[in-house]
Amino acid sequence: MPTDVIMPALEMSQDTGLLVRWLKEEGDMVQRGEMLMEIETDKTVLEIESSGSGILANVTAAAGDEVPVGQVIAYLLADGESAADIAEPKRDVSTGGQDVQSKRESSVPSHPSQSVTSAPSAIGIQASPKARRLAKELGIEIAQVTGTGPEGVIQVSDVENHSGAPDFQSSYTVQPIKGTRKVVAERLQKSAQQAPHISLTLSVDMGSVREQLEQQPAIKLSSFLCQVIAATLVEHPRLNAHVANDEIRLFHEVHLGVAVALEDGLIVPVLRDVAKKDVNEIQSELVDLTQRARKRQLSSDETKGATFTLSNLGMYAIESFTSIVNPPEVAILSVGTIKDEPVAVDGNVEIRPCMLITINCDHRAVDGAVAAEFLRSLKTRLENGGA
Repeated sequence: MPTDVIMPALEMSQDTGLLVRWLKEEGDMVQRGEMLMEIETDKTVLEIESSGSGILANVTAAAGDEVPVGQVIAYLLADGESAADIAEPKRDVSTGGQDVQSKRESSVPSHPSQSVTSAPSAIGIQASPKARRLAKELGIEIAQVTGTGPEGVIQVSDVENHSGAPDFQSSYTVQPIKGTRKVVAERLQKSAQQAPHISLTLSVDMGSVREQLEQQPAIKLSSFLCQVIAATLVEHPRLNAHVANDEIRLFHEVHLGVAVALEDGLIVPVLRDVAKKDVNEIQSELVDLTQRARKRQLSSDETKGATFTLSNLGMYAIESFTSIVNPPEVAILSVGTIKDEPVAVDGNVEIRPCMLITINCDHRAVDGAVAAEFLRSLKTRLENGGA
């Protein structure tokens, strides 16, 4: 009996998977445990090993396809087997495993000559669970939506396109929201909807930090910030925490996530136990993680377990911004560029290098005063050169 090759579920809430590429060609011999394909998650690209042995055949998904989890995308044929031995029709997991062929037949009237004037029925329509929920929320009859997924499956994007179709036509380029971009969007939307955010901002005189970095030209500002932030979090553990299952978990070690921009999204590699490392160790690890993140070479473990996140857009000359908390973390720090500003110093006006730092917190776990104390401590450390 041929072995099914299905789109695997890599996350608990995953509805579809993005096939990056096949690592074997159709017709190749595949051994159990060999790497068969690459699947993209919101954090990285993972190689998926084969669950069986045989000749790769009847490949139905191509690189770049977004496929419902559980859908058969190829078969492995044992010795003596051929495509003719694939007797089982494909199953559509979104409709309870009903055969695709039987669904098609069920949608055809038993009396073709009879005139049908009623609205199309949703029975037998192939659609993902998310697409059905969205159609119901928008008041759209699912049978009126044209599916563009494999085997004509209706996906969320099809419902969205159906609901927002303009009355006029203009030229545009389509960039599908899928893979990393899609998962990041869903996760941040969930955070913005479920976690009540509070935002506080302080201006920091970076003169002392600038002097420190001039004495250590090999050290980058981001590495220096990571060290100082970690030391401050040790003093303010309420910010170095997760909120989950009606409890706040205060961590003893600081695992600092550092946001890295990609062409199609965002990834947050994690520096482990930062408070116990010197700035040179931090920089070496940060450079390595950042480079591999942009090449999509991070392992899944290297993007998990952050207890606090730093987002720095200073290199883009952004002065100030706010970020959405990455659950289950309770806070994220946004750092802008260093800019010369007129500042009152001992009754005189001086031009000083200033930087705006903004903390966004989940108000379920962190009150404004707690966040303010953290920011004030961080400001003091930075203005004292990190001490």
